[in-house]
Parts: sequence; structure tokens; C-alpha cells
Amino acid sequence: MSYCRWSSDNFDCDIYAYESCYGGFQVHIATNRYVGEIPKVNYNLIQNDKTHQQFIEQRKAQSKFLENNVSKPIGLPHDGETFLYESLEDFKQAMIGFRKLGYRFPNYVIESIQEEINSL
Repeated sequence: MSYCRWSSDNFDCDIYAYESCYGGFQVHIATNRYVGEIPKVNYNLIQNDKTHQQFIEQRKAQSKFLENNVSKPIGLPHDGETFLYESLEDFKQAMIGFRKLGYRFPNYVIESIQEEINSL
């Protein structure tokens, strides 16, 4: 299961985090970010036939931006690094630390980890 990917938050995510099939929780941190405002896509539009075309147009605009855009180094201490955490609690604390350092990822990631901890 993936907690977040580079494409999360409309490609505004610095972290790819998931439960590893070998055990533990894997975190990969990007080295670069796109420059400029990435066009947003509202995925809820695909649920309605009347707004499906609007979704397609948004997705095309985002794809064009990503194809033609440059990226720049993030410039934070863990750029390009990979980590493996054995427990959910260690994983959660690491993600909180990455957020404090300035790495971007969706708010729901920490909430999801906490929900899993609470269900144990």
C-alpha cells in the first residue's frame, strides 16, 4: 500500500512512501521539485459524465506543463535518500520530522499512519 507518491497532491509531493513487501515502511525522498505552479486536476470530475471532459482538459494541461517544465534541487538535508522504518510509530515520527524540515506530502499521510497505529 502506498501512503503517497510523487504524483500525490497534483505532483506536489516530495516523498514516495509505502509498506514494503519485505517488511517495514519504505520512504524515498525526491531530489528535485518542478518549478512553477503545477496545473491542478480535480479527480472528482471523472465521476460525472457532464464534467468528464473538464477533467480531460485539466489533465492535458497538467501533462503539458510537466512535459515542458524544468525541475530544481529541493535543497534540504535528505534529498535523494531512502529510509526503511520497522514500525509504524518510527515511520510516523520520521514523516513528522520530514515535514518539519520542509518536505511536502499530503496531510492525510500522517493521519493514515495514526489510524493504523490506533487499530493495532
